[in-house]
Amino acid sequence: MFLTGYDEIIDGNTTHSMIRVAVHTSNLLRGDNEMKANGAYTQNFPLKQSRASHNASKRMKSDDTEPKCLFEVDLARYLESYGYTKRQQWCPTTTSLKDKSSREFSLPELIRQYDYLSAYAVLIPSIPGRHKIDAYHNFGYLKLRKAIMDSFPASAKSANKPPPPILCQMSSLGYLNQKYLGKFHEAIDYTSTHSTRPVQDYDRVSKNKPPLQNQLRIVWPTVDEIRNSVEGYYGGGSVCGKKKNVSLEFLQPLYRRWSNVAYDPLQTARHVPTSKVLFSHHTMVGQ
Repeated sequence: MFLTGYDEIIDGNTTHSMIRVAVHTSNLLRGDNEMKANGAYTQNFPLKQSRASHNASKRMKSDDTEPKCLFEVDLARYLESYGYTKRQQWCPTTTSLKDKSSREFSLPELIRQYDYLSAYAVLIPSIPGRHKIDAYHNFGYLKLRKAIMDSFPASAKSANKPPPPILCQMSSLGYLNQKYLGKFHEAIDYTSTHSTRPVQDYDRVSKNKPPLQNQLRIVWPTVDEIRNSVEGYYGGGSVCGKKKNVSLEFLQPLYRRWSNVAYDPLQTARHVPTSKVLFSHHTMVGQ
């Protein structure tokens, strides 16, 4: 993740402070950037008090109550979790920041000076450690679950219809067990009828569900696909999976291939996890 401050000229002569949020899957290595398939999100945001002049279509009255922005909450919470709490003075880059230059802000506090209401993405922070029960849905796959559930209409959520299989492309595989993978699938299954309750115990509900291989697919490269990629075996360094982990018996029926010479003639190694829902044998939608 990168946070970059810069100036934007409005109406030819007025400058406003902006912040650019960039999240990407690439490591800071030339090979990762030039020879691997990665994913990236980037968007610019203005200072809160300059939002009305920056975007006339979204002007708000001065006495309007500032709405809660989950993007801002998630971004600030993520930075706070890594200890960015030291306060300091930040060099103003524009006249719109000069009135704040005499004050000290921590990085999360500075982040909150900007307006993220136009954000078109949802941040899914991954913060290692133990968390309180009421904070479970703020991080990791349970945060992903809530974002997915909130994005689908109630008509799409039905426990009476078998869910379509979910195709997941992984960039690395640690040690997994069937119970965890079942919980992960339930977390990202958009047909679930609940968005905020804890994920059910997989052992208890799996008896009434189809086998995991009917619900989940894992796209994972073969040895030949890595060897024939533009980087050769070196490209496998970014597709991390120990033999003992990828060779687990229950994973074998879940594996699918990801190569397609017609659409990817360079055969770049994948360094980005994605997921799609299979609605038919020939159609894939959602990501």
